[in-house]
Amino acid sequence: MTVAVAVAVLTGRGPAQPAPGEARLDVDGRAEVVRIDGDVEIVTGSTLLHRGERMTVIEGSVRLTLHDDTILEGRAGGNSGAASAIKVDHVPELLAGEMLAQGVHGVTVSAQGNRIELTAGPGAMRISRTLATEARTYSGRVIFDSTGQRRSVPQFRRLSVSVLGSPPARARALLFDAADEWDRRFLGDVVHIGPRLDALAAAYSRTIGAAHSDFVSVLEEVLPGIRTNSADTASIVDSVRPPGELLVGAAISELGEQGTFRERWRSVFAFRDDGASWGLVAADQRVPLGRLLAAVEAAVNRSPLPFAVRPATSLGFLAESLDIWGQTDTSVPTGPGLEPAVPASSPASEASAQTSPPTLPSSPSDPTSRTGPSATEPSPADQVTPPVDEPSTPPPPALPETALPPPNLPSPTLPPPNLPPTILPSPTLPPPLPPAPTVVLPPAPNLSLPPVTLPPTEPGLPALPEPEPVPSPTLPLADTGFSPLTTLLPPDLGL
Repeated sequence: MTVAVAVAVLTGRGPAQPAPGEARLDVDGRAEVVRIDGDVEIVTGSTLLHRGERMTVIEGSVRLTLHDDTILEGRAGGNSGAASAIKVDHVPELLAGEMLAQGVHGVTVSAQGNRIELTAGPGAMRISRTLATEARTYSGRVIFDSTGQRRSVPQFRRLSVSVLGSPPARARALLFDAADEWDRRFLGDVVHIGPRLDALAAAYSRTIGAAHSDFVSVLEEVLPGIRTNSADTASIVDSVRPPGELLVGAAISELGEQGTFRERWRSVFAFRDDGASWGLVAADQRVPLGRLLAAVEAAVNRSPLPFAVRPATSLGFLAESLDIWGQTDTSVPTGPGLEPAVPASSPASEASAQTSPPTLPSSPSDPTSRTGPSATEPSPADQVTPPVDEPSTPPPPALPETALPPPNLPSPTLPPPNLPPTILPSPTLPPPLPPAPTVVLPPAPNLSLPPVTLPPTEPGLPALPEPEPVPSPTLPLADTGFSPLTTLLPPDLGL
């Protein structure tokens, strides 16, 4: 097996028209290609993949173009964590990782024994292979066939099969990641505006709470289009749902055009209960998100709430323009030691509150010092009463600060506690032990031995001489005050 590096290598057919079962590979990064004969190539540009050849993304992303202009995309380490690995064939097979398939005439791929078909018409689907095989429908319609068990996966839904031949009964709501490139490309405003609608609905519910038991009348007031369907609204509104959920769901039902109002209402909340975001619910009802956001914003402004929403500068930023987390308490506490705050007055009120003392003329002939309706003719009071200078009172002299000694307070003496005497019970001693019994030893046993009689000597053997008696050594006894040993032994011992 040989390993080669191919850069912009195109063999066989031209790059624009691969044959059925082939694909043109365009690499943005690096990819490993295993040829039919076992050779391995590291591709950094473009090349042609024949039927049965495999491709694994090492770095970046790849794009495979089939003979009918169907586009398959792969990448290195997507959400599944594994790099995309695809085998080229009449039915391309996803060996590992994720694959994005887009087609105009329909496309069928396989993964772990399952066949996933994107039906005819423009559409896009996303296939991932881990412990389970999952199909997500961005647009169009997908048929998931697991060994004869067929399930439909409509737009904005997903279906995951972990056991071959045992698919779930129905598809669920699509889950998306705002940081995922493929989700941002195909969901667009759903990724950006959808979470804002969710936050707005939650904030509206927290603010209005349970203040309005008859929320149908509130909906008719804030959403004028609901009044034409008031009979249906009163019969289908679920009072258990939060007010914010009802407000956004009613706005989508009002702006939708598929089916009747009752059918749209049920479809909206069924998809919402399945886990779909409000942006995904609106897109499923073909409601433009910009129009929905404006309608919800206007409804919030008309609601009986203690705040008003200023228009958002751009779509998707409405939640940042709300101030619905309560009001600041400006009341001033009063009580002992607390003085009430004086409200600040305006400059005009301060100017009107200040009064200047009357100015007395310095002389009768000084017209500038006169006050009254005429500044040129003196008044009679000015002619009769001369100006009187009031004596100025000098300020009081400053007194020196006197340092007060610390107070000499007597130390408090606490009386001794009057506690009753404590009488402890006298201890009870156990009775004395009985005297030990006297132990009487039995007399010593008779240790006399019978005489030993030796058999007669056999003829022919010399007779053994009689042993001479060995005198017993007599040891002197110490003068201990005791009688000799012979006096202590019984007479029948035989010694």
